[in-house]
Amino acid sequence: MTTSKKGFCLFCMTECGIQATVEDNKLIKVVGDPDDVVSQGYICEKGPKMVSWNNHKDRITSPLKRVNGKHIPISWETALDEISGKLKEIRDQGRGDRIFYIAPMHMGYNPTTLHSYEKWHRLGSRWMANQLSVEKAYMVKTEGEMYGGKLSPELATSDTIFSLGHNIWLTTTMPHTRKILNDISKDPNKNLIVVDPVKTKSAGLADHHVQLNAGTDLQFLSLLAREILITNTIDLTKRAVNYENVLKVLMNINVDEYLDVCGVPYEQIKTIAEILSNSKSVSYHSGNGACHSQNTRGVYYLIALLPLLLDHINKPGCMKLNAVGMSVSTPVFNQQKTPFTNKDQLWGIMGGGDVVENLYVNDSDKMDALIIDYNNPVERFPNTDKLKEQLTKINLIVALDSFHTASTKHADYILPVPTFSERYEAVHTFHDHYGWTQISKPIVDATYTKTCYDIYSELIARLGLDVTIDNKSYYNDRVKFISEQINNFLQGCNKALDILTKTAGKDWPAPVYTSVWLAFISKYLDTNKEKSFKDAIEFADEKLVELVEQGKTYYNPNYVSPLNKFDCNDKLYRHVLKANHSLSTLKSGEFFLMSGYREHGVFNLVLPRHQRGEARINPTNAKQYDLNTDDVIKISSQDGQLTLPCYVTDKTPVDVIMVPNGVTINTLTTTKTVDHLNPQYKSTRVTIEKV
Repeated sequence: MTTSKKGFCLFCMTECGIQATVEDNKLIKVVGDPDDVVSQGYICEKGPKMVSWNNHKDRITSPLKRVNGKHIPISWETALDEISGKLKEIRDQGRGDRIFYIAPMHMGYNPTTLHSYEKWHRLGSRWMANQLSVEKAYMVKTEGEMYGGKLSPELATSDTIFSLGHNIWLTTTMPHTRKILNDISKDPNKNLIVVDPVKTKSAGLADHHVQLNAGTDLQFLSLLAREILITNTIDLTKRAVNYENVLKVLMNINVDEYLDVCGVPYEQIKTIAEILSNSKSVSYHSGNGACHSQNTRGVYYLIALLPLLLDHINKPGCMKLNAVGMSVSTPVFNQQKTPFTNKDQLWGIMGGGDVVENLYVNDSDKMDALIIDYNNPVERFPNTDKLKEQLTKINLIVALDSFHTASTKHADYILPVPTFSERYEAVHTFHDHYGWTQISKPIVDATYTKTCYDIYSELIARLGLDVTIDNKSYYNDRVKFISEQINNFLQGCNKALDILTKTAGKDWPAPVYTSVWLAFISKYLDTNKEKSFKDAIEFADEKLVELVEQGKTYYNPNYVSPLNKFDCNDKLYRHVLKANHSLSTLKSGEFFLMSGYREHGVFNLVLPRHQRGEARINPTNAKQYDLNTDDVIKISSQDGQLTLPCYVTDKTPVDVIMVPNGVTINTLTTTKTVDHLNPQYKSTRVTIEKV
């Protein structure tokens, strides 16, 4: 029997609506949903790939246990009994704080993420990592400190788009991205500015492609900000505080030295500054190319400073300030330092490099258990070889995933969880100024799976920490937890629980409807400071009714920053001074390592494990080393080496080696980078030799 069902694509943060064709409980086709309130039928090439992804041969269809080096199927009952027994031993020995939790990626498991934090905290766990361990952490932190919220671009209505280190065409992350890029490239009154060392598809569409040297983002942005200051009369007194020092620093940079380092002609910098200054509306957009560079905090600081200088905030087509950004850690994971190496943590989140350094130091200083929740640290965290070695020293590894991955190979137990098309899902549009929340039911059934929520609840029940597994107990836990986040305004919760139960009842799993309801409360209190919590409850109830009845709802997106003036922050501006030129130049025979293309399917890195891709090299460097396409080269860094066929292309910058994202590049990356939080590909130097 063939049916048509609606849902969402969660391969990126745009979360476009989809129409799926299902035949005998098998997904066979995916197209865009014309009725979706945000995407309106738009979908990029990722969405249709959901069919092959959902039906992939690497799907995990049963709980698995490692026995004599091989994973064998076992029952759910056996798996949960054995895992809970091992966790009980750790807890009873007073070593609950030696349970490390790697949370899911942003896409897909938002409703259960906070619930998962709470459950592991009950066992004594204090350490965690998530998507911010490897990307965008300092963007979120910097914007929060400067603006009290998150800045989001309005690409569709901008006169000018300024994109730094991001191939928007490929990774999208915005509704209608490809249509917007095509339209703006054809409009003589609009400008697309792409700053990227690589000749990407987005760069090919750009009116101005700034092909700076790899790893010199901070120098380029400093020059650009200085030029804007020189050519404009800028008065920040009415909209900012603590800006005097950073303006002084920018005006006193060594222009000739910075130009030499970044390799951008001064005339081009003047042109870009003039375009930004004369545009009524500008969207500033940055990608992982920024957070995987050295001097990350300084780079994000200047990206956030540019729209402030030119008054491109909270105006049509400019940067919109939103109350809610990427999900971060929670009050239960609030450790300020790593357990064994004593490094700073951001919001209790351990950086990817620090995870590798802290899983095992010696037989005394080590983690006893590792929970990998729909994540793939072997492919995402730096220094893959060292991480693999660390994993052999941990007593218990439990992986929850839909697919066999490089990380599940190391697990003692593998538990199958549903993909986002196989479970109840609630989607809060990542770019909050669109203001939409939507829900969907499973498109296909995967009866052999359990959700993370159900798995954790059953484990906790077996450990005697939670005798009931129902919506009411979950809701009460969640209320206690979130009260710290919204200033203890939660009052009258018994009445609210009655309203919530009547509204949603048993239609949704508890973590889905509870997180949605409380998100409405948080949003209301953020956008209506003068209102009471009772008002927030009534608002949340109204929106939840709409959501249940219509499958979608719209909430007030207007957000007023808690800051009277934006804070240029003396502590932050000092990162602009850290343009360490020794990190931006190469010794003879060295190359910058860059992760510049994807050799695999999106989301969770589903690809045949024998495919390791190729090393891409510029023709100039290929000639120096007598290399042709398909010749094999050995690439070496201070932490590892790998052998790959090479591909000669002028899309790769000179003195750069580009290899695929994931385990390939992280064979070479180090945990000892300038910024320990994110893996910094561009601060990794490599040498090559022909094999």
